[in-house]
Amino acid sequence: MDIEDSSKKKSMRNVLEKYERCGLKHKNDKLAVYMVEICNLKFYSYVFGYEESYILFKSIFKRIKEKLQEKFYIFEFMNCRFVILAANLNSNDIDKMKKDISDICEEKFYIKNREATVHLKIGISLYPDDSNNLLEVLRYSDVALSYAKENNKMKYQFFQKFMYNEILRKQIVINEIGNALKKKELILFYQPQINLKNMEVYGFEALIRWKHPKRGILSPMFFIDIIEENGMINDVGKFVVYEACRQLQQWHNLGYPNICMSINISESQIDGEEFLDFVKVVLNKTGVETKFLIFEITERIVIGLDEKKLKLIEKLKDMGIRIFIDDFGTKYSNLDYLNAMPVDGIKIDKSFIDKLENSQKDLMITKSVVKLAHELKLEVIAEGVEDQKQLKCLLNMKCSKIQGFIFEKPIPPNEVCKFMTNFKA
Repeated sequence: MDIEDSSKKKSMRNVLEKYERCGLKHKNDKLAVYMVEICNLKFYSYVFGYEESYILFKSIFKRIKEKLQEKFYIFEFMNCRFVILAANLNSNDIDKMKKDISDICEEKFYIKNREATVHLKIGISLYPDDSNNLLEVLRYSDVALSYAKENNKMKYQFFQKFMYNEILRKQIVINEIGNALKKKELILFYQPQINLKNMEVYGFEALIRWKHPKRGILSPMFFIDIIEENGMINDVGKFVVYEACRQLQQWHNLGYPNICMSINISESQIDGEEFLDFVKVVLNKTGVETKFLIFEITERIVIGLDEKKLKLIEKLKDMGIRIFIDDFGTKYSNLDYLNAMPVDGIKIDKSFIDKLENSQKDLMITKSVVKLAHELKLEVIAEGVEDQKQLKCLLNMKCSKIQGFIFEKPIPPNEVCKFMTNFKA
């Protein structure tokens, strides 16, 4: 959400002007501000047209106006939303109002004589508790609404200060990361993968980092969600594929000819033939043999693959690139899909590795996953291994390929050859 959006600011000011034109003063009042969005109204506008969807909006607006108490004022806002300002409510009143608004979802509405289901989300902020500036309080209700919308199970969300700070942080990152690729601030680190059968480094996973000019090396946790939201993920993904392949070929030329490279691929990257063509160009430029490449896609993506993406993955496999499922185990109930999917291996999610010592359930799940993978002739890598007890558990399961801090954290490319030399020794 862009908190500096001019049209949104204008709409907020219009709400305040309407409120004041009602002859109301807010200086000495306590106000609860409810920002309410009809989340599925756009769907109805696409299906039935904007005029019909606006009639539905007015019906919901009217129903809420009739339902609530006299101590409130309701105004149309923008983007399928309206704002409710309620004066001098106690905490019980505030809770009752949010329930009354939410209960509208259970009532019947119609559009062109067809029943329409209504999904509402509510952001709530308080004046002067959250701010003594009512325009800011309106903005805070918008921020709270954005958090409610991110959680499917949450119908409403009260504003908390950290939410605004998080949005400010995101906005700063969006502004700064826009030119990070051009400035060559995005770089790759590499985490070794070890085969315990022969105690050799058999590969590395390429992991993106941001070499920020002021904050130093930043992990993707700081920015990956933002580049996915603003559409940079495809450009960044192409950079990762090319740079990882270039680096891999360099290692091969330096005397490490059997090292493999694992590269994370986002869902949006495998959305068309363009990615396939790009990979062919990269292979041609770098000279890397496909048998040394592993593309990792998350389990969530694999389970939701449509026919188009499935065909693309099959074409990548036909080229000789191996496909691994990353973060495996988070959808354990759906293990049957493994037999039908065109994959070569799995990486057991770190959340299971962390609990091996203390959770019998997670231990049994991990054992079952390793056994099933072996029966299906799939490779298995355990990621996030940090201590000897975890390592021993995995060895007892016959899981021999390991990645984690127990051997090495992700390191810059100039440290990789030194690591391999020392590890072999």
